[in-house]
Amino acid sequence: MKKYQGSYLSYFLMYMFYYLSMALFSGLISVYLMDKGYKASDVSLVVSCSFILSMITQPFIGNLCDRYDKKKVNGILLAIAGVFGIVFILANNIYMIAIVYSVVLAILNGVNPIIERMATVSKHKYGLIRIWGTIGYASGSQVSGLIYRYISPEAMYLFFVAGMVLCVIGILGTKDVKEIEQTNEEKTSMKDVLFNKKLLIYLVIACIFYGITNVNSIYLPAMYQHNGLTVSQATTVIFAGTMMELPVIFEVNRKSWTT
Repeated sequence: MKKYQGSYLSYFLMYMFYYLSMALFSGLISVYLMDKGYKASDVSLVVSCSFILSMITQPFIGNLCDRYDKKKVNGILLAIAGVFGIVFILANNIYMIAIVYSVVLAILNGVNPIIERMATVSKHKYGLIRIWGTIGYASGSQVSGLIYRYISPEAMYLFFVAGMVLCVIGILGTKDVKEIEQTNEEKTSMKDVLFNKKLLIYLVIACIFYGITNVNSIYLPAMYQHNGLTVSQATTVIFAGTMMELPVIFEVNRKSWTT
């Protein structure tokens, strides 16, 4: 057990199965709902609710991680996400689907900054951990298509639960080794935040960037399916596209790996 604490294996499990589970749960949400008879506007409702709830809950999750052991907090939150993943299978109307989906995505998005921090303060090179996020999401996209076509759509969410379990095992094995310098920051008022030009510019850029990328990732499988591809073929295209990130990650982190 001591050898596992802080090991590369723990970070592999954390990153690989966090992003793999993310792809399993959300990657085919448009196809899943449309095949159940819902309209594109219903899909938009579900996805929009999830991002609104994510924005609201993010500060609370961050506060919990500041006050308590972040590994335990994130482990409990992801366990809750796994439970709601099972509930999602049983949801039978669009409003219940929106609520359950939003809770899961709010948790996944809420723990993401903490997972990133765990990777940056570990003894391992960040790039060598981050590559498993890309591989995990790409693999989750591919696997979800195969499960959807050859097993059942609902089975995706059972595999999501299994992925959450493995991710929690990884999180519990991580260990911070770099000390973060603490500084006494001045209290910031709401007025300072609202009239901070750099923050406002960042928010505009972030809204445009994430809006485009999220629309692309959510509706792309449904578009491919509409154009005649099977679900598994559509997810193969997404798998290939996601894996194209790897050369960029390798190049960006190449110098740090050799030092």
